[in-house]
Amino acid sequence: MRSCFSMRTTFSLLAILAAFSGCTYPAMLSPTANQTSVVTTTTATITRVATFTPTFTVTSTATPLPTPTPTPTPTRTPTPTPSSTPTLTPSPTATPLPSPTPTLRPVSADDWQHLLLQLINRERTEYDLPPLAYNNQLALAAQRHAEDCAHRGYGSHIGSDGANLRQRLERVGYTKPWATESWAWARTPQHAVAMWLNEAPPDDPHRRMLLSRTLTEVGVGIASTKTGYYFIADFGR
Repeated sequence: MRSCFSMRTTFSLLAILAAFSGCTYPAMLSPTANQTSVVTTTTATITRVATFTPTFTVTSTATPLPTPTPTPTPTRTPTPTPSSTPTLTPSPTATPLPSPTPTLRPVSADDWQHLLLQLINRERTEYDLPPLAYNNQLALAAQRHAEDCAHRGYGSHIGSDGANLRQRLERVGYTKPWATESWAWARTPQHAVAMWLNEAPPDDPHRRMLLSRTLTEVGVGIASTKTGYYFIADFGR
């Protein structure tokens, strides 16, 4: 019984080996005399078992680590540097200089004297009156009288020696029958003419003199003072 089991075991092992090698093995040789069982010749057909090599796919399910939350870096607040407030020094108040006394420029015969004549004739044109002619004898008498008024410090139709207009005209050789005179203390020729023309009738002797149809010529004299001028206008015909 034991021998039979051993043979069967040996046969089984051979069969397994044959299965892997694909061969057919004959039956074992006849047992010896000590064996009780007779083994007949057996042809064992072993079907080859397909070799299966399992493939294992390892899926790694990785649990993502939490993204670390960045720790904000504290912003350093700069300590303000105290700024020094400039001390404003007040500008010194300028002391206004006293207004200087105006220095009056000298006047020549070719300057304000003829300008005054132009101003008179311009006004006469407004009233359709002929212009006055300039007379040098009248101008000489007027200039002497203007200087006399400036020297004594006041104006008048009488000279400092007591001479009237007719006497002063005769001294320069003017002997025509018609003659009259206007004088003014003013700062400019325009000012003087305006004073003569701004008289209101019937008290307007100087205005009527400038706009007279009888008078045909004039001479002008001008003398300066510290603060103004004496304007003398001698008219004739």
